[in-house]
Amino acid sequence: MVIGRFASAVRCAMWASVAVVLLVCSAAAQEGENPFENIQPLDATQAEQPAAALPWSDEPVPDATDAEIVTGTWVRNRPDSGGEVNYTLAGRSFTMGPGQMQRLPSSRDWVIEFLAGGEGSKRLRYKLTDGVYEFRATDDGWGLLKIPIKITLDNSANDAAFYYVVDTERFSVEAGKTREHTSKLPMLMLFDAGGADEQTVAKLLSVSGAYKIDVNAQQQRWDLYPAAAESAAP
Repeated sequence: MVIGRFASAVRCAMWASVAVVLLVCSAAAQEGENPFENIQPLDATQAEQPAAALPWSDEPVPDATDAEIVTGTWVRNRPDSGGEVNYTLAGRSFTMGPGQMQRLPSSRDWVIEFLAGGEGSKRLRYKLTDGVYEFRATDDGWGLLKIPIKITLDNSANDAAFYYVVDTERFSVEAGKTREHTSKLPMLMLFDAGGADEQTVAKLLSVSGAYKIDVNAQQQRWDLYPAAAESAAP
């Protein structure tokens, strides 16, 4: 791999864009515009996976192309949750379906309220801090858990080390080995695509799981492939 572009890649870390399709609260929202519009579904190629899930998806993780920064609070409903969640944020009511996600900026304190459902219909209220929160169905109804993002990069198919940047820090995965990363927020990954154009590729990893480093035959470059959706953990 060519790593000469990593210095400029680090300067481009503000590329922290949405590699899954989700709600992005713009800077304009801090000036009074409604930051809660069009909660969108997660990209199906990034469903939750166990660290050693196989087989791999044929579709790579989408390139990150937007200009938002990976900060703030992320709230999501697991794709396999089995139902919608009704909740309020900042006095506004929302409904989040399975596989949907909402991102909130760090510019203010956020308090979320929702009915747990089930017997008794208890109302739950939480103050949110930066990180990823996930609605999960329990025996007592809906719950909200703060979860880390845990990824495993798998370089077992290659005979050379793979060099990359995660959130401005440089790393490598040796040939035939794997490497794990854990963060309280989604991770922005940058790497040299290889080839003559020396393109820098950006990926936003917002879902825990295993990701294979391999050559994208169609684009003739290095790419990142998630474990296949059918291998998802229950």
